[in-house]
Amino acid sequence: MATINPRINVTLGAEALDVLTWLAGKEKKSLSAKAGELISIALEMEEDWRDSRIADERLATAKKYYSHEEAWASLSGK
Repeated sequence: MATINPRINVTLGAEALDVLTWLAGKEKKSLSAKAGELISIALEMEEDWRDSRIADERLATAKKYYSHEEAWASLSGK
């Protein structure tokens, strides 16, 4: 049966395969479904880490911080 989802081949070591098999069995999922779920989680974590690094770099190069009161005062012309 054809599928609309792209396929990839992944080679796992024995220990990783054992853990994946255990997790998939525990949740009554196929190996490929559990692997796909774990890859999606890892990609989200990678994206969060990258975004955090970008935010840290921006904070490190910021020139001046304004308090809440200063920001509103500047808008009201005070």
